[in-house]
Amino acid sequence: MKRLLVMAAAVAVGLFVWSHWPAEDYAALADARDQHALDTQADIVVAAVADPQQSDYVKGIELAVTQLNERPEKLLGRLVRLRIEQGSADPVAENRLVQRLVSDERVVAVLGHRASSLAVPASLVYEAARMVFLPPFATKKSLTGHDFQYVFRMAPSSPVMAEQLASLTALLGHGRVAVLHARDDYSRELAFLFEDSAVARGVRVTQRASFLATDEDYRSLVAQLRAKPFDAVFLSASSGPGARMVQQLRELGVQVPIIGIDSMNSREFKDAAGAAGHNIITPVLYRSNQTGWRNAAFVERFRAAHGREPDHNAAQGYDSMLLLARAIELAKTTRTSAVQSALRFMPYWIGVTGLHAFDARGELRAKRYEFQQLLAGEWQPLPGLHLRYQLERAEAEARLTGEPLPAGFSQSFRAEASLEETATLQFEMARRILPIQRLGVLIASRDPDTLEEVTQQVQRLAKATGVAIEHCVMRDEALDDDLAHCLQTLTAPSPSQPQALMLARFDDLSFVDTVAVGAKLRAAPLPVFAISAAGNRVMPPGLAVFVDEVGRQDYFGPAVKNIERMVARQVVDGVIGGLVNLPAVKVDLQRLLALGHQSNPALLNLFAEEMPPVAATFALPKQARQPVAAPEAASAASEAASADAAASAPDAASAASTPTSAPSSAPLPASAPSSSSDR
Repeated sequence: MKRLLVMAAAVAVGLFVWSHWPAEDYAALADARDQHALDTQADIVVAAVADPQQSDYVKGIELAVTQLNERPEKLLGRLVRLRIEQGSADPVAENRLVQRLVSDERVVAVLGHRASSLAVPASLVYEAARMVFLPPFATKKSLTGHDFQYVFRMAPSSPVMAEQLASLTALLGHGRVAVLHARDDYSRELAFLFEDSAVARGVRVTQRASFLATDEDYRSLVAQLRAKPFDAVFLSASSGPGARMVQQLRELGVQVPIIGIDSMNSREFKDAAGAAGHNIITPVLYRSNQTGWRNAAFVERFRAAHGREPDHNAAQGYDSMLLLARAIELAKTTRTSAVQSALRFMPYWIGVTGLHAFDARGELRAKRYEFQQLLAGEWQPLPGLHLRYQLERAEAEARLTGEPLPAGFSQSFRAEASLEETATLQFEMARRILPIQRLGVLIASRDPDTLEEVTQQVQRLAKATGVAIEHCVMRDEALDDDLAHCLQTLTAPSPSQPQALMLARFDDLSFVDTVAVGAKLRAAPLPVFAISAAGNRVMPPGLAVFVDEVGRQDYFGPAVKNIERMVARQVVDGVIGGLVNLPAVKVDLQRLLALGHQSNPALLNLFAEEMPPVAATFALPKQARQPVAAPEAASAASEAASADAAASAPDAASAASTPTSAPSSAPLPASAPSSSSDR
């Protein structure tokens, strides 16, 4: 109760000061802004507020604006012009800036105000003046707590971050934790939220202490901390005091793992902490070395403009501007009432920092934190460690929508699960992502003797998930004709038409046949998916969704080595076992959008890789087919096509309707016989 009172008092004081600041008639300013939008076809003006730390946030916005202005169609046929303002850590100076911006009827939206302590009170003014507001890193819960229409969160909230950090702590087997936090509102809120979530997961908080960010010497506090044993330290502080605390913890012999907050994900923290920062874990929204065609294009553009790699600040700025541009395109106007409505109700939007989708309050429903570890002075990714929490979050959201996942779904992806159990879980995951109740299954098999086995597997999947299945067989000797017949039959309009297609046993096809089938599947009017419970072949092109296992991904081996360094020997096997069967999902997000599929963003957020766009669609003549078991050749060909496609890909601001495809690794277990239905 004391915690809530402290936080409520701090928010109340801030809101009082801002709401009683002398200002113009905001309603009149909003009306003038609307009238200007109706009357002018001049440049579209967006305000960008540079943060006091002089990060690359505005540089990311500028890069996006350049990209938009270089398009033949511009943005609604008009240029975008930035009004760049220097932000301040001083609330009084920041308030004056807010008043200047709302008084400019040309400004459609404001991107900036980094700190929650400034963004939350500023949101009251922007809401009153009907200006779209996208603060980049304001995670405080109260930002979206007022049912505002014009305020949108761009980073997952403090409760989400705290829950995810607590989930990681439990996953790594840290049963006893010491909690340290600086005495600013943001650090305090995260520490309190983390403690509550950690305790709910069975983690015991053995020590808790706070400190002033302005102090230089924390040795007395650290000495007291050592009085009781603990397995890890949770540290909630900004980069400067966080680095000093880490140095003094290590200096006084505290060598347990340290889990930090997002504020410590910075060059400033890394440089200030020095060697003492080794092995620290923080959440991260973006890494310049992350995989994916979309990020590769962004990094190349940023490097060409600035001669260095972009960081998470630049990526947030870039995504904020392109997301706003997409909303303006959908609204077909710069009237802010239409722009905020387009933002709020668009299905989802894909940027370099992940998925963006909002609820009615402007709360960010998609997007996720991953984790990184500071090793030898460089941040290294810890892939896969976020997935357990994302499954839990998807499970919670599914309950809220009235379509709950099977009981215990998030805990069912365990190492000891059988092949058939894993196949059923992967199938359930795919059908919820799409989502579907009626399914067409395409079986491509060289061996007629396996059809009975496949039929039984399909029937079991149908029974376990309640999906109506119609299946069709593609014989090897008549693959072209059978595929054409199956697609015509399964996609013909009717009340019982399948909502998606599943490709089963594609490991029975040669590589050449697989490519030929994939080319035709891309032209299908339905999304196509596959699952792989234990396969070892390449994923064919033409899929919209492919569900694989974390343990089969290239990154899993290095991740295991990092885990072995982080956790006690007696819990290593349990930690790794809890990861190996988690779903690694590859998704063609643009194709799902083009086909009109409205997926749960929390489930889509599980995807490990976004499939690249297809540079060209092609089909091979029947006489060119021959058995080729060459995953290496397939991977090389796919990567070459992806590189060509990325060079000419549509920007992230537009939801392309081009069918897409991509590589992967793995086939699948089960699915479907001749041409009949099972429920």
